[in-house]
Amino acid sequence: MIERYTIHSTIQQLVTRFNIEESPGYKPSYNAAPGKLLPVITHQSPQGFSFLLGHCTQMDKG
Repeated sequence: MIERYTIHSTIQQLVTRFNIEESPGYKPSYNAAPGKLLPVITHQSPQGFSFLLGHCTQMDKG
């Protein structure tokens, strides 16, 4: 089974919690899945979002 999860925080909640800049590309998702573009806060870009594709370990197994 492919996992799905939610990202329901508002941009203002994320800005406050992680001290990041607002991102115009962010919007909450109640059906995030592998292969969907998702916001990620990384060490390389701690002040804002990087947008990466979701990941599923079952798909990696081939």
